Amino acid sequence: MLVSLLTLACSNAQKKGAEASQNVELNEQGEPAEIKFDMSLAKDVLVIEDVTTEDGVRKISTSPSGVCSHQIDVEVKSGVITNVKFWGGCPGNTQGVAKLVVGLRVENAISKLLGIDCGGKGTSCPDQLAKTLMLFLKK
Repeated sequence: MLVSLLTLACSNAQKKGAEASQNVELNEQGEPAEIKFDMSLAKDVLVIEDVTTEDGVRKISTSPSGVCSHQIDVEVKSGVITNVKFWGGCPGNTQGVAKLVVGLRVENAISKLLGIDCGGKGTSCPDQLAKTLMLFLKK
């Protein structure tokens, strides 16, 4: 019975993930061609820090809302995520998400994470990370 419930939960999560990313067109290199996001989704993100180092690494720290983690630190260089750190939240999940997005282009990570829900909260740590990543797209 437990295995069936876990299988059903995983199947539903995969369907939701597929729905969120199915409209992505790829270019010749297999990367998203031109992804357009509703930037208003990031309007409520509270920015703690936004700095760019001499070597071109932009670092943004935010205070997420509606989730267990209380801070997300992200570093991006040349459009590629180089480091992510969640403060608080479910340690295994946030560490896993952080490691999985390192090396991805910002747009790719957003398309994979945006809209993920945690327990009916309407958001999640991955969703809040996607909204933080949207800040890197703002000029």
